[in-house]
Amino acid sequence: MIRKKTSIRKGKLTGLCISPAVTAVILMLSVILLPAAAATEITDGPAEIRSCIADLSEGSCVIDASGFSGFYYDRERNVLTETVLIEGTPSSALITYRTEPAEIPYRYQEKTGKGDPETYSVIGVFGKPYAAVGGKADRTAPLVIDTDKKYTLTEGQGLSLGSGYIIVADQIDLDGRKFEMILRHLGEKKDSKIVTLPENTGDDGNRTDEKGVTWILYEDVLSEKNVPVMRVHINDMMRSSGSDIVEIEGVWLTDFMNASEISDDSFGKMKVAEINEKNLIYTAENMKWTAGDRKKLTDDWYLKADNRTASRICLTEEIDPGKYGFAAASVRGPVTETGTTVDLDALSFPGFMYDFDQSLCGETLTVTTEKSRLPKNGFVYKTTPVSKSYSLDGWQKDDGNFSGTYQVVGWFGDPYVSVPDGIDENGAVRASGIIAPLLIDSSESVTLEQGDTLSLGGRLTLTASRIDVNGGKVRMELRDSDGTVIDSSIISVTQGSVYDRTWSCRQTVGGRKETEICRVFVEDLFQGGDTAAVVIGGLWAVDPENAFFPESGMRSENLEFEGLSGNTFVFRNVNAVTLTGNMTTPIGYGFSVGTDRSAENYTVSLYRSYSRRPDIISVMHGNGGGSAGGPAGPAYPDMTDRLDELRDQIEMIEMRENGGRTPAETVTEMPDTTEDAGQPSGNMTAVVKNSGNDGFFSKILDGIRRILRNIIRNVFTPGV
Repeated sequence: MIRKKTSIRKGKLTGLCISPAVTAVILMLSVILLPAAAATEITDGPAEIRSCIADLSEGSCVIDASGFSGFYYDRERNVLTETVLIEGTPSSALITYRTEPAEIPYRYQEKTGKGDPETYSVIGVFGKPYAAVGGKADRTAPLVIDTDKKYTLTEGQGLSLGSGYIIVADQIDLDGRKFEMILRHLGEKKDSKIVTLPENTGDDGNRTDEKGVTWILYEDVLSEKNVPVMRVHINDMMRSSGSDIVEIEGVWLTDFMNASEISDDSFGKMKVAEINEKNLIYTAENMKWTAGDRKKLTDDWYLKADNRTASRICLTEEIDPGKYGFAAASVRGPVTETGTTVDLDALSFPGFMYDFDQSLCGETLTVTTEKSRLPKNGFVYKTTPVSKSYSLDGWQKDDGNFSGTYQVVGWFGDPYVSVPDGIDENGAVRASGIIAPLLIDSSESVTLEQGDTLSLGGRLTLTASRIDVNGGKVRMELRDSDGTVIDSSIISVTQGSVYDRTWSCRQTVGGRKETEICRVFVEDLFQGGDTAAVVIGGLWAVDPENAFFPESGMRSENLEFEGLSGNTFVFRNVNAVTLTGNMTTPIGYGFSVGTDRSAENYTVSLYRSYSRRPDIISVMHGNGGGSAGGPAGPAYPDMTDRLDELRDQIEMIEMRENGGRTPAETVTEMPDTTEDAGQPSGNMTAVVKNSGNDGFFSKILDGIRRILRNIIRNVFTPGV
């Protein structure tokens, strides 16, 4: 049970005494466990994944699941049901969303030798998979799970299927070769069946095959009679390690308790155009946008336009980065037949970096396959640095020691900066081969009070340590992940150009001296009562701690760095790979190739991490702030807020250890069911949640929990 959170706020607790050592430990753990949770978020919302980029210059374009991970797509069975057609011009366009049911084989097929596989009707509705009840598009039940994985249950143990459904194996009788299987929903018994192995008459939806028995549950759903809503295949039963167990292979389930008939409901701006048994059609008429617009279509989907060319557009889907400010997703490319060559870039492959501000991209991928085989050198990834102007207008022209551009390079979908090594004979920037993660490039204004610290990401922070409004000066400090001051500068805010009020922090990166790692434009200073503040009008920074020089032979999985070809980084697969049907094969550096069941079609995916911050991460306010010209408060967040977060962290550890339930509720959890229902997701594991605390993982959690509890217990000292 989650206890009610009790906040201890400043001003409500007296006698606070925190030793410097304890403070340091709290700050260290809060950085590790709670990066910016207690800080003031100044981002502009969740992260997003995008589709391929379509061009409306010819009057229309189509986006389907082969170019947008937001749509439902079953790679194994190569089934997609959703498309978006955009017709017109950016000044007036018609957007039409269409989806229709498709027949799809159950993932588990009984070994009956009857020939054609058994199927059911599936339909994607705005990205989510549903079973089409009776094969009708306008009657749907959410698809909970469709898997051919094996699971074992001991007597009384439950298998959580998702959406509140659990199946339980009870009253196991090995001698009689029978047991009772129970289906529960939200704790309530919905149905049960006495299953007998191996002989069975086939009555009531049971039938015998070569490997066991399948229990098929039929229900009346909406107005459809005797609709199959669940299939569970039982392989065998046996005694193992002193326990009677039942082996299950193959589960299919729809959320029949929440089936619904689709009527005239709209999804955001997508209004109903046609609903019938064959398809669902929604439209948004007279949509208008200009370059750089991001127009909301549904709760999760947006139409996004290039900042320079309004006719170049894509669909995006918001993904929740959660508590820690990042999310991960597997972004897939177009579906391609084997035995062909496909060339991908950032326009056709959503996993690559694309700069919407300046229409920049530098990553390419060429995949050449043979039938059921990826030959050596058949997977070639290249990325080339491209010149990008700084986001701040005032930085976009060369001025003395300041360059108006920098070299950005997409590195497996993430933006990096290529450290320059002078100018070649043609006047072009020559790459040194050293790259560093790009942390921020922003022209957004941020206000810092004296003592405030701005997190730039990558553990770099920028602090306004002292502000002298009358003198028109501010002292800024840049610190690394250890809190060490990398550099500091007193910036004079006087009449002059943007560069006159810009501080450029430079240090040696990868042996290259005087490499710019941070650029700060001080826009203004002001005094508000006793508080002095500075307005930062432009920020740019790279992560010097994670800069590196890719060397030939550097390898991940099967993908190896060949070297630099001019300024282009080249990677190739070093070994041939067999493309087996219904298999996801890792290639390296987050790339994988997934094939359908016949291995006649494949798609390339890139596993990406998405940061919550599009620009700036967070501001941590110093205690007391300080007045103009006076001493600054420490650049620490409120201790009591951190303590609340630490308590929450303990709670989360305890809940995670018990699987979100009390220890008495022992349940075997299924993997993330969205994968088995046809949606991409993260790593899949089946875990038995035991009531005890034995095991290596539990001991680690116990240790972390004890450390956190001791910190909280010892932080506050009564008296004084």
